[in-house]
Amino acid sequence: MSEAKEVTLHCPKCQSEGKFKVWNSVNADLNPELREMVLDDSMFRFHCEKCQSDFLIPNPTLYHDMKHKFMVWLVADANDKMPNFSISGNPEFNNYRCRVVSSLDELKEKIFIFESGLYDVVIEIIKFELRSGSFDNEASNLHFAGGEYYFSELTRSGLIFKQVTDGKESQTFAIPMDLYNAFHQAAREQKLVDLPLKFYRVDEAWIKKNVK
Repeated sequence: MSEAKEVTLHCPKCQSEGKFKVWNSVNADLNPELREMVLDDSMFRFHCEKCQSDFLIPNPTLYHDMKHKFMVWLVADANDKMPNFSISGNPEFNNYRCRVVSSLDELKEKIFIFESGLYDVVIEIIKFELRSGSFDNEASNLHFAGGEYYFSELTRSGLIFKQVTDGKESQTFAIPMDLYNAFHQAAREQKLVDLPLKFYRVDEAWIKKNVK
């Protein structure tokens, strides 16, 4: 189920006190409206009534999708610890994919990946290649080195990614599905697709460490 509590915060700008609802867990099946609040950032937006300023406060939150069988912990602050939540030996979580992320963009990306029936390990391999500049294409005027890359949706054109540079979206582009399938096959051969049940931080560092 979804769990929340109300806390008192001090506005980072004017230091006045205000109430803020902190969500410890979100169940996207039981409360689909909370999924939208995650995707539009409103769940993590603190509004100061005195100075009318808005701030994003990505508190530790567990996002749970029973239909697509995945859970993602958002732990944005390195000093925060994930709440104690046991999944080991629990048949309820068989075939689940469990991840840890450190930003709202990463959380939303994992949601889009798993809802699309894709594997984040494969997506991260593609993103690693994008960052290396391996897919630069003069004919299409796409240049991929630099910035951050986030998967956003699966379409008939392929996998749609957005490139974010200096906090702003600089371009979107499609990666063909046959390229995804090739990387998927390579990842499966290395036994990186169906990982043992525990929470993983699957990101660039994980790819560098585990992909041969």
